[in-house]
Amino acid sequence: MQLHLFDDEKVVNRAIDLFEKALPNQNIYICFVGDIVHFVNATNNLYFYKEGEYFQIDNLKNVNKIIIHNLSYRKVVFINTYLPQPIPCYWNIWGGDLYNTILEYRGCSIYYEPRYLGVKYFIRKALCYLNIYSNIQKTVLSFIKNRVTHFVTSADYDTAKQYIRDYITGVQVTGFRYYPIDVMLGELVDKSAKGNVLLLGNSASFTNNHSYAFKYLSNLDLKDKKIVVPLSYGGSLKYINHIIKQGKRRWGNFFVPLQDFLSLDKYNQLLTTAEICIFSSWRQEAFGNIVIALYLGAKVFLSERSSLLNYFRSIDVVIYPLEQMRQEDIDFPLSDEIKESNRKILFELLNEQVIVNNIRNIWGNNK
Repeated sequence: MQLHLFDDEKVVNRAIDLFEKALPNQNIYICFVGDIVHFVNATNNLYFYKEGEYFQIDNLKNVNKIIIHNLSYRKVVFINTYLPQPIPCYWNIWGGDLYNTILEYRGCSIYYEPRYLGVKYFIRKALCYLNIYSNIQKTVLSFIKNRVTHFVTSADYDTAKQYIRDYITGVQVTGFRYYPIDVMLGELVDKSAKGNVLLLGNSASFTNNHSYAFKYLSNLDLKDKKIVVPLSYGGSLKYINHIIKQGKRRWGNFFVPLQDFLSLDKYNQLLTTAEICIFSSWRQEAFGNIVIALYLGAKVFLSERSSLLNYFRSIDVVIYPLEQMRQEDIDFPLSDEIKESNRKILFELLNEQVIVNNIRNIWGNNK
């Protein structure tokens, strides 16, 4: 029986559906929640858990694999409390759990403008520089070293080894993704991007590094293209205002910040008008958005610092480094041949049946 530890996030329902299709009646799910459940749907094998509450340990008696979706201190405490015995433990890396909370404090840069993160960030960074770590950090690192047997990632294993080599004792596992393309697309199946929108980023998170993208766009003639920037969640008001002020100063009314949350239908409509998409994160981020943009035939730019650039290149998807953006990249869309090739590759590698088969291969009872 596999035990899955989740947070209350949008992707969870989709993930549960994948695991149930692949390994029915072989999963238990625990979702860590606050006072209100926002996204996760109740099922007969899912338990909602509030930090500090007692959990009925009998529900865990048949667990022989632990799968952590997005590693956190409270999940570490839960496992150490209720499952202290050595059980194979898989860490499905999401991005923020590795980069934001661990690697960044050990020299891996992910913020172009860290000054907007506040004083606590710099204090914590200074302490880490002096090799002074909090009990939370020590506990998580000890857990990674002593309990994590498998790192589930297609792009970040080598980066983790580079910065926390002494703690990486488990092996890499590839092949699992939360984003089956045929499920994600919905009404976008067979649609194509056509319009004058240049979409920049997917949120106001600090790791979107908007100003970093501005630096390269400022050298180009964008003509009548609208630079549309989703800023409805993440980051801080101070950071959002900074990005809007910068964008308006450079491009005037051609800079369009989106501060109101868009429904899925409206966001999909926006994607069909974006022939150019830029995701300037220096870490793994916005994977689902990138895949959809590529499917629609957009010319997609990622930072050379992002592990996802190498991932997409490794599967022969045509994708571009932001740092090498040229005027002709703005002036001309992808050829029909490249669009079709990207679409075919993504469908072959990321369709639901492939992901389901990969789950069986990774976590099936014979493993």
